[in-house]
Amino acid sequence: MLSIHLKTASQIIMTSEEFKWKWITIALHHSLYSFCISCQSQGNYDNVLSSGHDDINSYAQMGNDEYFRESIREYIYKTPAYRIKWKVTNYRDEKEIPLQKISSNKLNKLISFWTALARVQDGYYWMGRLINIKPLILNDDQIRLIAHLTMLRNEIIHFVPKTFGINR
Repeated sequence: MLSIHLKTASQIIMTSEEFKWKWITIALHHSLYSFCISCQSQGNYDNVLSSGHDDINSYAQMGNDEYFRESIREYIYKTPAYRIKWKVTNYRDEKEIPLQKISSNKLNKLISFWTALARVQDGYYWMGRLINIKPLILNDDQIRLIAHLTMLRNEIIHFVPKTFGINR
């Protein structure tokens, strides 16, 4: 599926279509989203279902860690994009974690684009729990460009009729 969207984008680039940028934007965005979902699902669709508060106040204990860590979102620039940071807690046992923050209820809908992108960049839990897989490394400027691509894509996909006027 991923290669189909990239192939579509590359074929559209070669055309003389006046509004090809719209289709390229959609294909590139969908390709990136599909890539992120593929990396996270690992054959289990439950890994990519939303719980409604994804990556906020989640707890994980990996490898030889003595304490659980709590996830927090670190937003990039003034965009919806974020990275997942893990703060060490005082909790050593799962029973010590506040119950109101534990939820395994899934909403039967796919995680958002921004959640998927943040998770493929997370080397501690989301990508760290998989064998021989490294997280995607994106710098802030690349994230800013992805945010711009996403904003353009959303304007196209969630079209609202508008008129523009010019005052003389």
